[in-house]
Amino acid sequence: MAESLMEDVCVITRVSRTSNKDYTIETEETPIYGGPDCPWHGRCKVQTYEPDAIERTSAGRPVSSQEDRLHLPVGAGPFEIGDLAYIEGYARPYRIDGLIKKTYQTAQRMKVSMQANSVG
Repeated sequence: MAESLMEDVCVITRVSRTSNKDYTIETEETPIYGGPDCPWHGRCKVQTYEPDAIERTSAGRPVSSQEDRLHLPVGAGPFEIGDLAYIEGYARPYRIDGLIKKTYQTAQRMKVSMQANSVG
């Protein structure tokens, strides 16, 4: 029943960082959920419980972030804090900030955040 409400489509990636011989940090994103090989076809649902933006400063610039919940099928994953969720129709990816565990879970629910004005 919970999966029938997951009408959004997403791809979740895990970022890995390596440093090369020139001491340059390189990043690579590897898909871990979604895409053509995913049995759930990247099904998800985004929920906003409290539409409060968090204002802070980063490198002298104001940054706003919105906290939401991302719901995924129970058997998907495993996911880690720091994974990125690219949701079809959204301008920026969400970052997974917290994994919510429950007894008798009908969906995986994760705390996610999106930085609203961090580009540029």
